[in-house]
Amino acid sequence: MTIANQPDHQRFMKLFNAPLNSLETGTIPMNTMKNYVGFCHPWTVAFVFLVALAWCAPAARAANANPPERISYQGYLVDAAGVALGNTAPKNFEVVFRIFDSVIAGNKKWTEQQTVTVDKGYFSVLLGEGSAVGSETRLGLSTVFVGADASDRFMEITVKGIGSGGTDSTVSPRLRVLTSPYSFLARQANSIVNEVGTSLLVANGTDIAVTGNVVGTATVKAPTITATGTVKGDTIDGTTLVKAPTITATGTVKGEKVEATGNVTAQSITAKGLLQGDEVVGMKSIIMAYGGKLRIDDSTAYYEAFFCCDSMKMSP
Repeated sequence: MTIANQPDHQRFMKLFNAPLNSLETGTIPMNTMKNYVGFCHPWTVAFVFLVALAWCAPAARAANANPPERISYQGYLVDAAGVALGNTAPKNFEVVFRIFDSVIAGNKKWTEQQTVTVDKGYFSVLLGEGSAVGSETRLGLSTVFVGADASDRFMEITVKGIGSGGTDSTVSPRLRVLTSPYSFLARQANSIVNEVGTSLLVANGTDIAVTGNVVGTATVKAPTITATGTVKGDTIDGTTLVKAPTITATGTVKGEKVEATGNVTAQSITAKGLLQGDEVVGMKSIIMAYGGKLRIDDSTAYYEAFFCCDSMKMSP
């Protein structure tokens, strides 16, 4: 069995335990490229680390709260005869990486060119560390994998100057860019944290608990809305509970229970059960179901229309 046909772990173990001049290259058609994105065998990590030390000095940059705009990408390249590039010795090639939203044609989302060292067909790069190609788009990689079609991203690789008469050669077909397994956890995150790891939003069943403020320019809506800061929006709609120190809406506040230790302020306030606040201000209306309770601790209520309740308590 040649290296090209062996399982990933066997191929990489053989790669690192055999002399470079004794490795089998296998036979792979020109339009085939083996994609090792997400392969994290410890030997691979060690190899990439050693290659990074040998080939480049890390650029000094200030730390920030954002993940690096880089993607590790590995592959295998052969020429038209099926011979691995860099077969006799490591060789540098100018390579252009392009990401499209379709396997054929489609929209070009991102382009970058790098000088890539290929050794017996194998190469490893960090996408995001190359240079722009003319006027082709090269924004942060995080902007490429968003949108309703984010599942469809395909890598096109062009090796410059290796075709007939020194023309550029493009690997075909394009290869789909895939996720690493643990990225699925991010899609189903249980909490949102800030740059120092403090939880800002935690999901617990059907409840959403917020540390800090909930601010919406339009509608804030959930079965239960709970915050330790301010809940603010044009419309605040909690079918079960809206609870926060301060609740402010330019439109309507609505919930089975609306509770605030501070003020509740809105054009209209609707509560079926309990409406409670230090000051409750309904510019147009305060509407409650029969049997509900209104508690105002500041003894101040402003309203044009008021439909109230079984009992009212106003502290002096």
